[in-house]
Amino acid sequence: GTGDGGTQYGFEVYNSSSHGILAGAKTRYLEIDYVEVHNTRNLGIHSKTAFSEINDANGNGTVREEWVQYGTYIHHSYVHDTGRSGMYIGSSFYDEGKEPVLEDVEIAYNRIERTGLKGIQVGSATKNVKVHHNVVIDTGLSNINIGSGFRVGIMVNPGTTGDFYNNIVRNARSDGIYIQGIGGYRFYNNVIHNSGIASSSDGIRWALGNNGQFYNNTIVNTNGTGMRVGSWIRGGSIYDNIIAGSTSTDLSQGNITAFNNLTGSINTLRFVDSASGNFHLRSDSPAVNAGSSTGFAPFDLDDITRPQGAKADIGAYEFGGAIGPTPTPTPADIKGLLSAYATS
Repeated sequence: GTGDGGTQYGFEVYNSSSHGILAGAKTRYLEIDYVEVHNTRNLGIHSKTAFSEINDANGNGTVREEWVQYGTYIHHSYVHDTGRSGMYIGSSFYDEGKEPVLEDVEIAYNRIERTGLKGIQVGSATKNVKVHHNVVIDTGLSNINIGSGFRVGIMVNPGTTGDFYNNIVRNARSDGIYIQGIGGYRFYNNVIHNSGIASSSDGIRWALGNNGQFYNNTIVNTNGTGMRVGSWIRGGSIYDNIIAGSTSTDLSQGNITAFNNLTGSINTLRFVDSASGNFHLRSDSPAVNAGSSTGFAPFDLDDITRPQGAKADIGAYEFGGAIGPTPTPTPADIKGLLSAYATS
């Protein structure tokens, strides 16, 4: 989709009676970029190989261990107004042991808006997974009679691990980020704002997968629990996060370590302009220079180096860098990013 070099999207896919883009039947080493997908009855971008597609007509064929979906790279695209999920990457049925796993997955610099169900779903992605610099807004708008777990901003489904960072999730009808992968993941520099619009939910729900690390996130105005941890979770840590304006916050569940998190009302955290969704820190915020001495993210959501002051700050933004709304990449202003990023 790169097309003319970045001044506009190379492909526009719209008014589909099913998915906008479907990559299945043993598709791998796939790159989708600079594509606009909208007004689809089903999914926006769907990339997975189903069990039926790795068997012959007699039901004989490849088992999971014999075929892996390598190299799924989706970036700098705009998916909006979909009947169901915006991006559905990998299988949700990892525990059944049939559909292939994914390795080397990167979903980055995309904008997803107004989805019927989930914004981004990543499942069965077992190795080298990065989901970062995405903006996900208004998920779960469909009136389909389906559980609230299908209306989240970012869904980490069974079999998945990896790094999830520098994402913005706003106005999820259910949970902002729902996690039920295999553990060992890292979540940092994410902003989750206005989760649980349709029903009481969580900003971040850590439901499954031990030994996760959650740090330097900013969770604001959740209609429910700012962050919820399953009591069966073992290992991992939650630190240097801001959790503001939630109905409740409980980090005591599970056998984890939780420390140096700031909780309270939105006003006491002193953001630049919380009314407009700008959660950069003011100079008098209690989060400034209050972070841990080690273990912090080396950059913030604006890609500003940490620390800027005597110590790193708590939350997704580092005070002292560029102040203002986080820019949303568009084809015109990401041209310079592409060549360096695509070869990294």
